[in-house]
Amino acid sequence: MPKKLEQALKAKANRMGLKGKQKDAYVYGALRETGWKPSKITDSSARTDSSVQASLQGCRPEIDLLTEWAKQTAVMLNEYGES
Repeated sequence: MPKKLEQALKAKANRMGLKGKQKDAYVYGALRETGWKPSKITDSSARTDSSVQASLQGCRPEIDLLTEWAKQTAVMLNEYGES
């Protein structure tokens, strides 16, 4: 992000009386109008499925119980179908 332009836009937003998210939105929009694009998230910094699952583990015990129940049901159905 062009630092000098960003600082100038923040100063102008302050003069306009903008604060917080309105100020951020004004600066972001003005930078986008100039052709600036925000940097993209790289694969190394993006969250993977396993990290999302790990963060959910223990937070929702109902999901863990249902998953275990589904596994047991599948085993029982397989055993029943073979007999």
